[in-house]
Amino acid sequence: MAIYELPMSDFTPHPAGTFEGRITAVEDKGEKEGQYGVKHKLAVAIESSSEQTDDGQPFTAWLWVNLSPSPKSKLGTLRSTLLGRELTVDERAHFEDGELVGRRVGYQIVHREGKEGGVFANVENVWPLRDASTDAAPLPF
Repeated sequence: MAIYELPMSDFTPHPAGTFEGRITAVEDKGEKEGQYGVKHKLAVAIESSSEQTDDGQPFTAWLWVNLSPSPKSKLGTLRSTLLGRELTVDERAHFEDGELVGRRVGYQIVHREGKEGGVFANVENVWPLRDASTDAAPLPF
């Protein structure tokens, strides 16, 4: 009878709490099966400006959203919150990642245990910072 050592993850999740950072990327994750069927998903990367991993790299938190035109969706809420206003009908029908990438934001991380164990760092809230300037070109809105 063989005995096998199973590799244990040494992944360190983003610390819990409230932080400041910058949206560094929006990645298209394609169609994903979920609790409510197949949805087109995007992952919004927020890089911490204060928290670092053991090797000195900034922690990155990921906010997963559905690619949805609904103003009540996570994507619609995020866009409205960062713009500081409701989206127009035309804005709801179109989304460019440059609208978010480069924006400085505040964000809250909450830790939750996964169904199969392990701790996950979930982005609970995102808000614009008072000095929410971007390195990118001004928004076209």
